[in-house]
Amino acid sequence: MWWGWGMAIIVYFGAGFWVWRRMRGEYEDEEILKLEMILGLVVVAGWIAFRTWGVVGAGLLVLGWWCRKKEWSFWEWMDVMMPAGLAGGAIVGLNWVWVVGVGMVWLVGRTYRRWKWYRSGRAGLVGLVAVMFVAGGEIAVAKGSGYNLYWGDLELSQWIGIWTVVAAAVAVYLRAGRKVTEDLKMRWQKLQKKA
Repeated sequence: MWWGWGMAIIVYFGAGFWVWRRMRGEYEDEEILKLEMILGLVVVAGWIAFRTWGVVGAGLLVLGWWCRKKEWSFWEWMDVMMPAGLAGGAIVGLNWVWVVGVGMVWLVGRTYRRWKWYRSGRAGLVGLVAVMFVAGGEIAVAKGSGYNLYWGDLELSQWIGIWTVVAAAVAVYLRAGRKVTEDLKMRWQKLQKKA
């Protein structure tokens, strides 16, 4: 138990340093450190209260509030904070599945601006992919997680995961600069040419 909390503190400072180094060129050092301290407290409270969804939900709410207050780009910060949180969770929980998620998120972050499908190139995709990975993990392994509230043979955590994946996928689609009407029209034209 104490080992886990000690590891969490080490990871908190390591991730905080990484975020600070990454964002200090565009934002004030002191404000970055304030945000990290507030997020650290909120994440601990979220973990104690609601485990994974407490961490993700409370963290994103506080990040959104802070970015709105300071007029910072929420999507840019989400692209930095969510991968840092995912990596921290993988280390603290010694969760090798999450290590795969960290690798996947890193790969997305390195390549998404070259994707033809993601034509806008806007920030936010990396953070949303990290959120979807966490949600997918909750959907897959939430049985026995302690959220003893079931509906349709799924735990509350799994339902939250399903809705989170859907919401994040819609956000990715919209951030990509795509429109349903255009995509359906192009698909319809391709089907007509084949017929």
